[in-house]
Amino acid sequence: GGYMALLSMCALHAHLEAARRTFVLMQDQGHAPDEDTYCYLLLCAVRARDDGAVAEFSSALEAFKGRTTQLGLHARMAYAQYLEEKGSAGKAKRVRELAERRR
Repeated sequence: GGYMALLSMCALHAHLEAARRTFVLMQDQGHAPDEDTYCYLLLCAVRARDDGAVAEFSSALEAFKGRTTQLGLHARMAYAQYLEEKGSAGKAKRVRELAERRR
């Protein structure tokens, strides 16, 4: 849908504010966010280097269980790399292991 295209563009260019506005709009229109929605938001937050948003969207993503998509894997690996750069190697390792198990 159009919202996903918008979110992927936001993620690509690290436009966190625009991503948040799109996310609010989606919910206002009655669209329930799925795993891919949070993947784009997390990628956007990681690329924008926004710690608060990274924490928010990574924990929202943790609510999704079962097999993940290619996008899900990509977002989690980007998050793991972000954690490593922040000095959280242990947590990064756990995120990677979890992502690997879910593919």
